[in-house]
Amino acid sequence: MARNRMIKTDFWDDETLSLISRDARLTFVGMWNFSDDRGVIKGKPVWLKNQIYPYDDELSIEAFTTWLEELEGIKVILPFTVNNEKYYFIKNFLKHQQISHPSSWRNPDPPEEFTAFFGGTTGGLPEDSS
Repeated sequence: MARNRMIKTDFWDDETLSLISRDARLTFVGMWNFSDDRGVIKGKPVWLKNQIYPYDDELSIEAFTTWLEELEGIKVILPFTVNNEKYYFIKNFLKHQQISHPSSWRNPDPPEEFTAFFGGTTGGLPEDSS
C-alpha cells in the first residue's frame, strides 16, 4: 500500500540529484511512496513502473530501467537480492522521513552493510551521514 511521504525543500537544491534526468528524480520520489517504512522497495522494474506510472502506457520498460540505473549510478538507491528477487534500499530514507504510524515490514531486511553505515532500519540516521 502506498504511503504519504515528505518532500523537503532541500530535494530541489540537491546538486547530486541535479546530475540525473528529471524523470529519474520523479521516479525517486515515487519510490518513496511505495517503499516500506524502512525505505526498502521491490526492485522489479515492471512492478515499479506500474506502481509509479500506472497510466503511462507509452512509457517503455527500457526507459524506466534507464531511470533506475541513473538513481543507482548516484547511489541514492542501493540494489540487493534476496531469494533471487531484486530490492532497493533507499539511502537516507529514515533521515528524511518521519514514520509516525509504522506499518508491518513487507520486504526483506537490507544487507547489514547498508544498515550499519546508514544508521539502521528502525530509527533516525546520524547527522553526519550523507
